[in-house]
Amino acid sequence: HSSNKKKIDSGKICLVQKIKIKKNELAINLWLKIIKNIPKLIDKLILKLKTNKLNFYKNDPTKRKKFPTYIPNNGRVTKNIDKNEFLRMYRASYYTPFKSSWGNLNFKYEKKIYYIKKINLTKIITNKFVKKISSSKFIINIKNEKFITEVR
Repeated sequence: HSSNKKKIDSGKICLVQKIKIKKNELAINLWLKIIKNIPKLIDKLILKLKTNKLNFYKNDPTKRKKFPTYIPNNGRVTKNIDKNEFLRMYRASYYTPFKSSWGNLNFKYEKKIYYIKKINLTKIITNKFVKKISSSKFIINIKNEKFITEVR
C-alpha cells in the first residue's frame, strides 16, 4: 500500500541545525551556508554515536513550511507582476552558476524565451515591458520599476 511507503522528511530527527536566513538572501547563499555547516553536523553525529547519546525526535509536521515544488507561472515574468514578488522569486531561484531545480525567472521577447541571470534596478526610462539593450541585457518594466537584466 502507498500508506506504507516512506516519504521525504517523514522520519525521525536526530540533529537540528538552525541557520539564519536574511530577508534579501539569495538561494545560492543559503545553500552555501548549509554546505558549510555539514562537517560540524557530522562531527556532532559521530560524537553522539560514540557516546551512545543519540536521541531521536518525532518529526513535527506542523513546523514544516510549504513551498511550491516549481517556480510559479513557470517563472514567466509579466508586466503585471509585483516588484516584491519578482524580487522574492529571483532570490529563491538564483543558483548561478548552477541551474535551479525549482526553476528560473524568464521573459518572452520577440517570440524567444530569455532566462534571467542577474538583475539590477535602473532609472533608464522606457514604457515598453521589455527593451533590448544588447544580446545579453534587457530592461524589464514591472509596474513602473525598471530592472536591467542579464540573460543566458
